[in-house]
Amino acid sequence: MDSMVANYTAKKKKRHNDDLTPGGINNKRPDRAIIRYTNLIKQFSPTKIPIILGGIEATLRRVAHYDYWSDTIRKSILLDSKADILVYGEGERTILELANMLKIKKSPQIEPDLLLHQRGICFLGSTSNNKFLPVDYLKLPDYDSVVAEPNKFKDMFDIFYQNNDPLNAKG
Repeated sequence: MDSMVANYTAKKKKRHNDDLTPGGINNKRPDRAIIRYTNLIKQFSPTKIPIILGGIEATLRRVAHYDYWSDTIRKSILLDSKADILVYGEGERTILELANMLKIKKSPQIEPDLLLHQRGICFLGSTSNNKFLPVDYLKLPDYDSVVAEPNKFKDMFDIFYQNNDPLNAKG
């Protein structure tokens, strides 16, 4: 469950109960848990293994999005969390394919070239000279422009929404 929905009501009041927490008391899950946990792993982990996000919180926030709780447009959770890869939707098969890539390479790093043809993932890469932007991929407006211009946010969301079908959407 999304941590903000678990912690607050629609009127932005703190929830006291949590049916998904042992004991039912809502005092275990931090706000924006995926960001908090990823940053803790990055801070205290001595290895440089890739951190792969998934689940409803990552799926819903994979692009610039309106955040009801702060009444602002927030960046992709991939940027806020500093994770390496984000798996969205029903990602069971995608996670297995990524794990197999890591196992075959025997290295904790996955080159962006290998990720380009993987469906259902987001990752950060350089767009200088469109190095990581294949011909059939769409480029969404950047965060700064969608924050500055509401119509750019609408355009970005329209492109994003029209390309959500996993079978025939463009990257």
